[in-house]
Amino acid sequence: MKRSFSFIMVLALLMGIIMLPGHALESEIFRETETIFVEGIGYLEIETVITRAPVFTRSGVGYDKSISVRNSGRIIATVTLDASFGYDGSRAWVNSASATHSTNSGWSYGGESISKSGGTVTLTATLSKPLYNDIPVSISITCSPSGVIS
Repeated sequence: MKRSFSFIMVLALLMGIIMLPGHALESEIFRETETIFVEGIGYLEIETVITRAPVFTRSGVGYDKSISVRNSGRIIATVTLDASFGYDGSRAWVNSASATHSTNSGWSYGGESISKSGGTVTLTATLSKPLYNDIPVSISITCSPSGVIS
């Protein structure tokens, strides 16, 4: 009887973990805000956030790196690079990478390119609006052979 009770408790615990919503498993690991001046636009506030995403593999980690671009307090664009990495202690590699974006206030997003090299994934793109200078966007995530993200 004690064994079956223990088995049921372990099963219930595992089901509880599996059924957690994805956002409950994510954790922010980095946040930085910087202000830049762009000729013809003015000051832009760039906020960068790195979040560990729920990836369940023996030697894999997943991360989201987002940038939000604000002008006069309004978000004009948010771009997120999602990547999962593998590592084995001697090397790291990119398993997959994708991007999402949203724009506001008449800004458009284009020219997106995602490149992978070893344990690094890089997104480049451009934010555009008629009568304004283009804003280049670049996001990189690197995974070390020991699984450390930078």
